[in-house]
Amino acid sequence: GLTGSSSRSQRYNNERYVLLGEPVVSMPNSSLDVSLDEQVDTLHALDSMTLSGSVSGLSKGSVHVAVLEQSYEKKLSKEPASSSLIPVLYDGSLIFSENAEVKDGRFSVSFITPRKIAFGDTAAQIRLWAYGTSSSANIGRGFVSGIAINGTSAYADSIIKNDTVPPAISIQSCLSPASGTSFSEGQTVTFASPACVQVTLEDSTALDFREEADEGIYFEVASVTSPFHPWPYFEQESKKAVARMTFSSSKYPAGVYTFKVTAMDILGNESSRTIKVNITDNLTQGLSDVFTAPNPMKRKGTTFYFKNLAYGRTSSVTILIYNQNGRLVQRIPNAVSGVTTWDGKDFYGRKLANGLYHYVVTCKVAADDTNPQKTFTKKQKLVISR
Repeated sequence: GLTGSSSRSQRYNNERYVLLGEPVVSMPNSSLDVSLDEQVDTLHALDSMTLSGSVSGLSKGSVHVAVLEQSYEKKLSKEPASSSLIPVLYDGSLIFSENAEVKDGRFSVSFITPRKIAFGDTAAQIRLWAYGTSSSANIGRGFVSGIAINGTSAYADSIIKNDTVPPAISIQSCLSPASGTSFSEGQTVTFASPACVQVTLEDSTALDFREEADEGIYFEVASVTSPFHPWPYFEQESKKAVARMTFSSSKYPAGVYTFKVTAMDILGNESSRTIKVNITDNLTQGLSDVFTAPNPMKRKGTTFYFKNLAYGRTSSVTILIYNQNGRLVQRIPNAVSGVTTWDGKDFYGRKLANGLYHYVVTCKVAADDTNPQKTFTKKQKLVISR
């Protein structure tokens, strides 16, 4: 294992969680031994570093390597009106992260440390998470803490001179990010409310994720939303990050908005991209994320989930269930996502046979002063297996 100290912190909340999907989850055994070739005791700003090591018991797989500034504690109130405070541990700013390939039990990553890094009383941590490529593979974990952060490296000037290229910024629709089409600078794009854009940021050295004023990555909607750091990220590694911006109908009614993304790399190179987002009330999609859980359905029935996209419009959702022969066996009006359930019985209260069924979720959006009535449908499969 790795030398160093570790700590645990209990986080308190009163939230409730639901496991959606297959309830039988195989928990891997934490038995792999992860070790670094050399002990790391000091980090410098703007330094070129290499972390290499081995994972005993794993010939092929991956290691997620993360280097962070020291965790810090905040005291939060359990409830808005409560004076009782509890300590909550937060991760420090990201210094580096990457998935490294494991070959014949070995891994290695090279990186540049940021220009801006917390000096003084803070220290850094290294976290490693090793895992194999097969579903039955074990895992391994490593943790090193108490790494001093001290000054700037002697190679800082040459590192800065070798990279003057700022991060690349790509903005796409959330509905089709895989298409590869990126909006050009200043382009006006039209979306039906609610709208969503996906932002991909990439840099050859590393992105700056610090969350101080005028640092790191931030979004802005001119005259509506002041600059803010996006969180959470859909993807986050040192050289690539993916985040989303949602234009909800409650905050962004129909109109044209100027959306700006600004990003820095760890050397201080900065870039930005701006698009104009034209929000309309003309719905082109009314439903998304339609599924049931559990599926296959057992004796206790199943619950329907869906996202009704007709925000701010009068709408109703109906679920129609058909057998394999296309015969309607059940109709559920006024469905509510996460609330509406089905016990596997037909119109007459009879239990239906095990097998494959189809269900159609229909969202009817009422007409208003400027828009006609619209109907949206999504079809999915459901298996009964008692």
